[in-house]
Formats: sequence, structure tokens, C-alpha cells
Amino acid sequence: MKTSGIIAEYNPFHLGHKYQINKIKKELNTNIIAIMSGDFVQRGECAILDKYTRAKIAVNNGVDLVIELPFYYSLQSAENFAKGGISILNKLNIVDYLCFGFECEKKEDIIEISKFQLKYKNEIEELLNFEIKLGKSYAVAYKNACIEINKKYKVLEIQDNFFISNNILSIEYVKNLILSKSQITPFPIKRKGKNYNDEDYNSQDQLSASAIRKAIYENNFEKIKNFIDKNTFDELKNSVKNNILPNEKIILKILKYNILINQINPENIVNYENGILNLIKKNIYSVNSIEELAEKIQSKRYKKVRIKRFIYNYLLNINNEIKEIYSKDIEYITVLGFNKKGQELLKEIKNKTNLEIVTTNKSTQNLSNFQKNKFEIEQNSRKLYKLFTNNKNQTEFISFLQK
Repeated sequence: MKTSGIIAEYNPFHLGHKYQINKIKKELNTNIIAIMSGDFVQRGECAILDKYTRAKIAVNNGVDLVIELPFYYSLQSAENFAKGGISILNKLNIVDYLCFGFECEKKEDIIEISKFQLKYKNEIEELLNFEIKLGKSYAVAYKNACIEINKKYKVLEIQDNFFISNNILSIEYVKNLILSKSQITPFPIKRKGKNYNDEDYNSQDQLSASAIRKAIYENNFEKIKNFIDKNTFDELKNSVKNNILPNEKIILKILKYNILINQINPENIVNYENGILNLIKKNIYSVNSIEELAEKIQSKRYKKVRIKRFIYNYLLNINNEIKEIYSKDIEYITVLGFNKKGQELLKEIKNKTNLEIVTTNKSTQNLSNFQKNKFEIEQNSRKLYKLFTNNKNQTEFISFLQK
């Protein structure tokens, strides 16, 4: 039986994700492996539910094996987020398809634009850097550069609204497959419901994860009940009841402490841009949350999501030394959850690769000193997440088999 891979966050898992899983099973009839962000996500935030809970929900909804995407990748741009996920899927040596959502008319457009960007990479980057120097954000500069170079060569029909988050991520997936000379076949699936960034939770269409999170923080659970599965609903209600959702006030206090006392050199932090820390220092005492801080200092140059990614890289001390550690080839995988099929997939991975497979604390003993150091970095990020969320549960590794 063939195997499909998904790179996901499930933040939180909703019926749009369930639709994708059902579509894979119906059209491809494969096993499913999800490479899932851990406790921190690509928007520059703490995950609304911890990684073990989200993995369990994913397995309950049809995913056979959940492998953690290291926090270094999950807090980076679309390009590096995709690179981390693809590198793991390639290393498994058992994945046949990469399945991902897109938001345009034709799935072929994603493939063609990916090839176009690779072919004209140098010209696009030159124009992109020029636009950034004019004070435009990376996202706007990126879109403008692609559209202008495409006009020059008349390769494709690209609409102005094409470059939205889901499509950009899809393009990066395909580009990374091509660049890595992967044997994995891309399988785009048209996304249903509201746009990825849409925060309106009063819609009758499938809500985005952004809208669901907003409804939760505004205590409007009834608005989301029809758009998420019962497991997710119950876990979210439980988190609110036990006050273990990510606590923005705690996170802001820890950021203040780091700025005042630790005084970490920001220039060594991944995603640092000149002037960004001074802006944070100037405004940090007039806000009540990281979200409010990012909204206050965002500009044409500094988009909110880039500010938030920098803040979490700063809080987790993701510096150039850690970047160098993660630039090395994947040597082990951390398993968060699996079912009986997933157990068989793990055996197949073990037979077809040299990867160490971490499923318990005991299994970390097989890691090299370099790998143990990397695993310890991951565990430290877990401890910080628990501090951000008032979560009193134990921190040790708890991979599980779901019956």
C-alpha cells in the first residue's frame, strides 16, 4: 500500500483538515503520515493545544503516523517551513505523495508557478530586494516581483490575489520537492471554506483555523461547534476551563525580562531585522499582549507575522548556532502518535533508512551526542511552552499508540 505525506499544524484540527484526509483516502487510498509542527507554529505563536493533544486528535481522524516538525522550522518563513517538512518526508523513504491545500482555480497553476519561480529565481530575487529597499514588506515585494517578471516573459496568467498564504506555502512545497530531486509526487487538493487568514467566525462556510482561534479567545464556542470535530471541541473547552490556553500576559512578561535582564544580542537571532528590537523596546510597556505589540509596531516594512516570528525566535534564543545545528542532515525523527498502521509504517522506515526513531525517553539513548544535544534543545522549547500555557503536565516525551 502506498503512503501520502501531509505537512500540517492542526492549530486546531477542523473539518477542513478532515475533508483533506477523506479526499486522500478516497482518491489515493494510501496510508497517511503527517509532519506536524510541535508546540510553536508558523504564524509566530504558541499552538493553541499542545503537540501531543493535536497528534492524538489527528490520529483519531485518520492520520496513521504523526512525526514532529522541529520548532526551528515551524517558526520560520514558508520557504524554510516547507524545507523542514520536505526534508523529513524525503528521509523516510516510504512516501509516494505529498498532499497539500491550494486556493486557486487550477491545481496545475501551483506546479507551473513553482517551476517559473525556479527558472527565473535570480531575476525575481533582484527585483524583490529592490522593492524591499523601497520600504515594502517581504510579502508585497515577493508578489510584485513575481508578477513583474511574469509580465516580462509572459509565462503564466497570474492574478493579483494569487499570492495568499496557502498558495505561497504550496509553491514552496513543490519547489522543495524539485530542488531536492524528490521521488515524491505532489498532489494538490483544493481547499474548502474561508481563506487561511480569514478571522470571521460568523460565516456559514468552513471556518479557517484563524477564525476558530479567535472565537475561542472571545469565548464564542457555539460559533465553531459545527466546524470542528468533537475531540477538538472537548479539548478546547477543557483548556479554557483549566486556564491552559497560551497566556499572552505571561509571554509578554517573559519577553520584558529577556529584554531587561538577559539582554540577548538580537543580531544573532534568526529573523532579526535592523531596528526591530528598538521598536519592541519602545512600545512594550504600552501593550498587554504579544498580539497587541505586533499590531502596534507593524508597518509596510515589518509585517505582523514577521514581528511575531522574531519575538518567538528571540524568546527561544534561536540563534545562528542553533540554525547551524538544524542545517545538518536529518538523522532522527520524533514520533508524537500512531495507530496500528502507523506502527507498521515505523517498522518500514526502520528497515529502509538509517534514521533513529524516538518514541520514548529510553529510545533517546540510541542517539549520538550531537543528536542528544538537538533533542535537548527541543525539550527546552517544550518546557518554555508549558510555562507560556500554565500547563502543569509532566514534560517528558509521551509518544502514544492509538488503538
